[in-house]
Amino acid sequence: MSDISVKKPFFSIVVPIYNVEGYLRRCIESIYNQSYFNFEVIAVEDCSTDNSRRLLDSIAEKHPIRVVKLQENGGLANARNVGLEHAQGEYVLFIDSDDEIEADLLKCLYESSSNADLIFYNYYKEWETGYSTKGRYKSTLDLLDGDIIEKEDTENRLKLLKLFNIAVTKAYKVEFLLQNKFTFEHGYYEDIPMHFKVISMSEKISITSFQGYKYRQRMGSILNSQSDNHKDVIKQYEKIYQFLDEQRFDISYKKFLDEKFIDHVFILLFKLDARLTTYAKDFIIENTKVLLKKYNLAGRSPSKKIRIKINLFKIISPNNYKIFRSLFKLLLLFFKVRSRIRSSLKKQISTQKKRLAGIFYRLSCKLLSIKEIAVFESYWGAQYSCNPKAISDYMKEHHGIKVVWSVNNRELYNDSKVEFVERMSMKYFYYLSVARYFVNNVNFPDFFVKRDGTTHVQTQHGTPLKLMGFDERRHVKAPNRHFLGIRHRSSRWDYLLSSNEHSSETWKQCFPFNYKVVECGYPRNDILVNEGNNQSLIASIKLKLGIDTGDKRKLVLYMPTWRDNGNESIINLELLSSRLGNEYIVLYRKHHLAKAIIAEDDGIIDVSKYQEINDLYITSDLLITDYSSSMFDYALLKKPIILFLPDYEDYIKTRGVYFDIRDIPPGEVAYDQESLFRCLHDNEYSSISSQEKLKLFHDRFCSFDNGKAAESICKLIVDS
Repeated sequence: MSDISVKKPFFSIVVPIYNVEGYLRRCIESIYNQSYFNFEVIAVEDCSTDNSRRLLDSIAEKHPIRVVKLQENGGLANARNVGLEHAQGEYVLFIDSDDEIEADLLKCLYESSSNADLIFYNYYKEWETGYSTKGRYKSTLDLLDGDIIEKEDTENRLKLLKLFNIAVTKAYKVEFLLQNKFTFEHGYYEDIPMHFKVISMSEKISITSFQGYKYRQRMGSILNSQSDNHKDVIKQYEKIYQFLDEQRFDISYKKFLDEKFIDHVFILLFKLDARLTTYAKDFIIENTKVLLKKYNLAGRSPSKKIRIKINLFKIISPNNYKIFRSLFKLLLLFFKVRSRIRSSLKKQISTQKKRLAGIFYRLSCKLLSIKEIAVFESYWGAQYSCNPKAISDYMKEHHGIKVVWSVNNRELYNDSKVEFVERMSMKYFYYLSVARYFVNNVNFPDFFVKRDGTTHVQTQHGTPLKLMGFDERRHVKAPNRHFLGIRHRSSRWDYLLSSNEHSSETWKQCFPFNYKVVECGYPRNDILVNEGNNQSLIASIKLKLGIDTGDKRKLVLYMPTWRDNGNESIINLELLSSRLGNEYIVLYRKHHLAKAIIAEDDGIIDVSKYQEINDLYITSDLLITDYSSSMFDYALLKKPIILFLPDYEDYIKTRGVYFDIRDIPPGEVAYDQESLFRCLHDNEYSSISSQEKLKLFHDRFCSFDNGKAAESICKLIVDS
């Protein structure tokens, strides 16, 4: 990359950045993974409210990015324009910071440039679920691939105008933009005027059909969200009409624009109306009529289809819009009704029980008012534990909010300040419909509806080492509906907790939705920070475990993670215990999904049913684990940790990981039972080298845990 700094770059790549902490690293890495090297990157940070600015600073330590930090948020158009002002290359590309580019894109554009004002290339869409349109648009550009479209070639220019109304499928000659004073218009749909201007005004356009841009379709993105600002579509089209009048273009451009404008407005009003607020709908209807009259659309003899839509607009008003929308949708559905009824009946029969429960719940949501109640759940009702319990413990003592816990068996629990209800019972449905606060370390059922005025806290249950959420697509062969379910459930969250910078970035990457990451640490770890060395507490926990307080044997907590093949405990505990003799007691804690049964003896205690995992952390002297997130919590205690990784290569191929734990282990690493025995027998886990590894690990992954996480999140959600 050294040549970038010593000669003028051929390409300037402008990356506007705003609230994209889950995508930014992948975006930048895709740029620096190019097979062509003569480029510069200009990152314009637009006052993000998440951790994007901090992440950008970290990435800029690795790559020669020119970082421009704006003093106030100005929107996407402004950020692109600022980037253009800083561009030193011959061509400029605008890459959205939640997207990625293919490794050969710049090489392909360089070879196709031919001194053209524009280089047009292709793209594909990808959804969170993994569904992709790669290849879908390729045939459209194949006929023009390698061509140079001259200015007088109106026919092919209109074809290009019809293709992609987005800025990211073009490389623009910087001199061409500056000479014509072309910049992006402020507001939503800012790409539309620029798209029309550069295609109509450029002297030469070079075409390549190479699909070099991954355009990420994500929930919560601006154009997919409900907002008044969708009304800006009117302003942007009026800008184009003004431009055409000034330039006196061929009438064919105006006819094309008429059709494009009317079609776009109809799609917004009748197909994508969920994105429009009432104000936006009314504004679009009334101002479309104004433009129809002002620019005489009906007088240019448009196609029959457009004439019908124009005539409809003459009688549509905000008052009868709903009627027109319903009629329009009925017309669209007419030819699909028969097949849909058949499939729908089959689904209704197979899911009748779930639908009845859903009907009762949704009816309650409609009829009952929201109350000052908080509903907590942990591991689908299997436990009364983890981060939700730490939050509920603080809330019941410090806030006047009724605390309700959903559990699978309420007979197992007793707390005078908590109401326990059985999951999927009538009371469960009732509290789901009226509560204001919802806290879970996994997810509530799919039928759960997030009502206006409610707050949903996703606490998670560990720092992510294994791939999570949508990132599982890279390794897990799951049906598309699995990821659709993740999208549905994750989109309900308001807050998600993080205990370190790695988690903050990863959560936004694997669950890419509009929640706020709260960097307060994990509430369940508050006790580790505040009471981790409380000797009287340790003594009382030992008694609960049936261990005499005078027993001097070291307590080894063994916590393996879940493996997809169901083979959890891969240590021969009986053999290990017998070889260690009277030096250790092994506390075996299996994963909550595992069903393995072990034989207990004087040196082995099965603590899998012991509810309070933190008691086991505090009481034990060291931890043995593999890929379990327990290592990140346990590191807070600064006690030894041994990683047992005999199947590491197989595991990462099956499940995938975010980083190689062997590069930053919390202590010693054993790859077979013999080396594990030696590590314990010879006390290798307490060596200076092991302590140094633990410190590095602690500093990286325990940075947000300060002992006040429960207090912080309770204040945040109650005060908001």
